[in-house]
Amino acid sequence: MNARLQSLIAEAESRLAVGDQERLAALVEAFVSTHETADDFSGEERRHLALLDAEPFDPADSAEVAAFFKIDG
Repeated sequence: MNARLQSLIAEAESRLAVGDQERLAALVEAFVSTHETADDFSGEERRHLALLDAEPFDPADSAEVAAFFKIDG
């Protein structure tokens, strides 16, 4: 871990109340989750997704959608 980050985490642990530590942890978690460095998909998976994306959009029939979500009661 980078020395500055390690120092800030240690300071947060020693100075912040538990609730504030939880809020800081949530911020760090959100930041990390949006800054992934590794690819989520392999090249083959990305090519397959591009093929799917290129397919024409075929909207669902509104009656089928209504029947699917119908609640029996």
